Amino acid sequence: MLPSLCLPARELYRGNMTDMSKVNYDGLSDEQCETVRKLFDKYDLDRDCRLSCSEFRKVLVAVGLRDQDANAIYKKVDVNNDGNIDMREFVKWIHTDNPEEFDPDNRADIAKDRMEKVHRHMKRNVMTTEEALDDYVVFMNELKEKYKFATTRDVVVLEKNLQEKTTKKGTRVTEKSRDVRLKDLFNAMDLNSNGKLTMSEFVRGLKSFGHDGDQEMLAAIFHAIDLEKTKTRVWDRQYHKLKKVEDAEGGYLVPACEIFEKRDMGKWNEERATAIEEEMAKQEEDLQEAIQKKKEAQQARDSLVKRIGKLEDVINAKKSPDPEQDRADNDQLRDLNRELTATDKDIDRITAQLNEPRFHYTTTKHRDGLLDYKEFQKAMESALAEA
Repeated sequence: MLPSLCLPARELYRGNMTDMSKVNYDGLSDEQCETVRKLFDKYDLDRDCRLSCSEFRKVLVAVGLRDQDANAIYKKVDVNNDGNIDMREFVKWIHTDNPEEFDPDNRADIAKDRMEKVHRHMKRNVMTTEEALDDYVVFMNELKEKYKFATTRDVVVLEKNLQEKTTKKGTRVTEKSRDVRLKDLFNAMDLNSNGKLTMSEFVRGLKSFGHDGDQEMLAAIFHAIDLEKTKTRVWDRQYHKLKKVEDAEGGYLVPACEIFEKRDMGKWNEERATAIEEEMAKQEEDLQEAIQKKKEAQQARDSLVKRIGKLEDVINAKKSPDPEQDRADNDQLRDLNRELTATDKDIDRITAQLNEPRFHYTTTKHRDGLLDYKEFQKAMESALAEA
């Protein structure tokens, strides 16, 4: 039965019809209605609530059909031959039980395969990021299987990635072909062979493999795979003071700049990097030693406070004077208080040392906007582990 609309299709674009349940698509759920509407809206570029031949062809070309087939399907979907495809015709085509009615080939298996591609493309326009990532994993595994025994396998297994192997006769030859691995797919997408994928390389690569997701969907997948990395910045508090000494006396006393990232040290003069690494390691040892000393000093302080408290209780509990004992108790109390004062000073000194180290570290999390193979691989492994 041909679905009917309670309101003209153009009302959907004016924002007056936000509740899709009020639109009467016979036999379709609200979710299906919303999915169809979003796909129709994506390709209805002039917003006239009709798909012209060029607009409709984009739907089919996006799923890999040839222009010739797309034009033929367009003519069959345009039931009233008015030169446009309205929402009713579009819905009838999308949810037909017999896709071969609209397919110029008239073969049920081919028509069904083409319609499944359209449905998958349609769903990809309304996926959440999680669903898009799951769909991406399925797509990549299908891609590996597709090229497994294909003669066109060289599109993903580059010649430079073919390995040498030993024949039964003991001679070494370069393999002519082999099963596609995930690394091969990554290498084929890595156009400049630098071991990292930019978003444009990732998007271009997936589209070249036949993924028909839009730019927004592929960007969401890219950002989901691009894992957070730790960035450590270091500030040398004594940089300016030691820089003057270094300039006057030579040697390597300071880093290449006052504030730097640890990963940048590999670009420095080797002797400078080694000298600063030693200073940073020494500081770490000194800080660990200071932490232990502070802990011991605080334990000593707690013990002194208890001893002072007990002695004061003894002195206050005396009922009659005893000059000799009183003098001894007061001397002991004085010595304990002096020791407590010295311990407090030690704690303050150690605390200052811990609070003002020469090298101050700031650690942040960030995404670098590049995919290396480990990230590329981890996305697949995580999905398989959750399955």
